[in-house]
This record gives sequence, C-alpha cells and structure tokens, in this order.
Amino acid sequence: MPDGSRLTVELPDQVTSNLAQIAASMGRSAEALAVEAIADFVWRELELIRSIEEAREDLRNGRVYSTAEVRARAREIIERRRTAREA
Repeated sequence: MPDGSRLTVELPDQVTSNLAQIAASMGRSAEALAVEAIADFVWRELELIRSIEEAREDLRNGRVYSTAEVRARAREIIERRRTAREA
C-alpha cells in the first residue's frame, strides 16, 4: 500500500464479503480495491464541488441562459446538422 494516512472503517459483513469475492476474482487485495474506490469517490466529489462553484461564479457574473435561449440554440444546432446530413 502506498505511503499515506491510515483510516479504519467498519463495513457491513455483506460488503466485506462482496469486496473479498471481487478482490479474489481480480487477483488483487481487498485493501487495494478499497483504496481505489475511496480515491475515485473523493475525486468525483471534488469534481462535483468544483463544478458547482464554477456554476455559482457564472451565476454571480451573469453568465446564464434562460430555458428558452437554450432550447432555441439546441434547435439551431439540430437543424444545422440535419441540413448538413441532407447535403
């Protein structure tokens, strides 16, 4: 396991059993899979938080579109692609 902090968690028996089964089928340790799963979860959550903060900044700075504007733009894109396919 890479250098880092130690975290102890108590998992339900079924989760522990399922994790062990998956680890065995992959030829990896349950600990390695747990570390990977937690790292992936943390990365996704951080990306979500960054995205929300970016959206809030857009809102504060007036970089927003109404539903009508978005629908109109989508219709324009669809029509342009349809026309291009027919050409």
